[in-house]
Amino acid sequence: MQTLILFAVSFGTFYGLRALLPGGFMPRDPVEFLTRNARVAKDLKLIYPPLLALGPPALCAWFGWPTAIRVVRLYCIFGALLLVPLLTLSKFEEVRAQMSVWLLLMPVALLGMQRMIEGGSGTRPTSPSRTITEALTRREGGNIRDGGWFY
Repeated sequence: MQTLILFAVSFGTFYGLRALLPGGFMPRDPVEFLTRNARVAKDLKLIYPPLLALGPPALCAWFGWPTAIRVVRLYCIFGALLLVPLLTLSKFEEVRAQMSVWLLLMPVALLGMQRMIEGGSGTRPTSPSRTITEALTRREGGNIRDGGWFY
């Protein structure tokens, strides 16, 4: 019942705003946004903000993919899928909209950086983040398993 009420409130607000501001919600043409984003990328070349913000994490994620566990890989896939509506329905050069994608790429990118720094073989570790766990257990007065320094 609560879900239905929330559903009614959300759509009631949306349609109420559409009635009050008839020209406020402009329909968006995905093809127009896609061509505009491609034109801006072509004009800006290497200083294209999404390339600068998402390029290095994507490159590191490429190296981290073989060592990533399933859930971390799913983060990366979900982030890539989020790029589709962002490319077709927004001004893509405004990077603040892609911060969710950046955050979803970070776990795989950090694994890739770790693999590049350590010269990893590309095999998965026995524990999901073995070196992080080792670093946390070396801290004063704590063990990650018993929650030693989390309080």
